[in-house]
Amino acid sequence: MGPRPMSNLDAALRYTEAALMIARGLQHIHAKNIVHGDLNPNNVLLVRTHETPLGFCLKVADFGLSVRVGEGQSHLSNLFQGSPYYVAPVAPIPAIRTLGSIHEWQQLHALATSKGLMLAVFIMSEAANRVHGPKLRAMMAQHRGSMDCAIVIVTAGDLAAGAASLNPHAQLVHRLKHDGRLVLPSVAITGGRDCGRYMRAAGMDDIRQALADAAHRNAHGVRTASVPLMA
Repeated sequence: MGPRPMSNLDAALRYTEAALMIARGLQHIHAKNIVHGDLNPNNVLLVRTHETPLGFCLKVADFGLSVRVGEGQSHLSNLFQGSPYYVAPVAPIPAIRTLGSIHEWQQLHALATSKGLMLAVFIMSEAANRVHGPKLRAMMAQHRGSMDCAIVIVTAGDLAAGAASLNPHAQLVHRLKHDGRLVLPSVAITGGRDCGRYMRAAGMDDIRQALADAAHRNAHGVRTASVPLMA
């Protein structure tokens, strides 16, 4: 005769023990003031061992989106979001990450590309951000499964003569100009199925439409505009 079929109680106990292993792993990293940021089944490893009743243990892995939480911060201070399918539906819409240099843009672009997502970078003044920031977060919530997002705040110092040669933030602003012009507010969308291309738009109505068009194009494998972002 084969092994006895597992009862519902036995199965429930095994699931509970597996969940506790994951919880203990999270408890450990939280004690170190670290937030994992992207807990999902792909980021949990099974390791064979005879030291547990299950015959294996679960290890929390892939800390690519992890952040260290500083004094006075909480998990809501983190500007990244995890894999959209596994984000709690009751979770508040995350803040939009603010970029300060070309290097930060490249890092976030690479991260989005590695997740198969597009990256929408909004370019606007401080005043426009105060007015339109909530609208942008609401827009991005509609595309949570296909896009990451960030924002570049343009200041007067970024536009000063020679600033782009001295200031990393001004360099980023200069590189994000559209056809040599700085249009505020605007958006540049990169990544997805055609990582070397980008779409652009200026004004809130056009931005909303560009986000919808980019998500549609990416879902159907349509190439975006053929102008390189970093020309």
